[in-house]
Amino acid sequence: DGANRWQVFRYLTIPMMMPVLLTVIFIRLMDALRIVDEVFMLTSGGPGTATQFIGIHIYRVVVPKTDYGYGSAMSLLVLYFTIVLCWLLFIALAQVGKQRE
Repeated sequence: DGANRWQVFRYLTIPMMMPVLLTVIFIRLMDALRIVDEVFMLTSGGPGTATQFIGIHIYRVVVPKTDYGYGSAMSLLVLYFTIVLCWLLFIALAQVGKQRE
């Protein structure tokens, strides 16, 4: 009632789409964390370190250098980071669900 397009989008469309947006963000986050094999097969983290990310770095520390302690510590940090992000997204989804009721 009297709202322009931006206000309708900001106060109506985005809040209604929030559960879907958070679900998509959660799925893409999980997908991005497990994409090591595709990047490694295509580029091996190169040229240089252009496509190197944490999964490739952990692989390069553990396999050729056999530094299992450092590799497992990095893997645990990635695990903890993922758990915290999933927990935050779950809290956000729960709040959106409460707002819709």
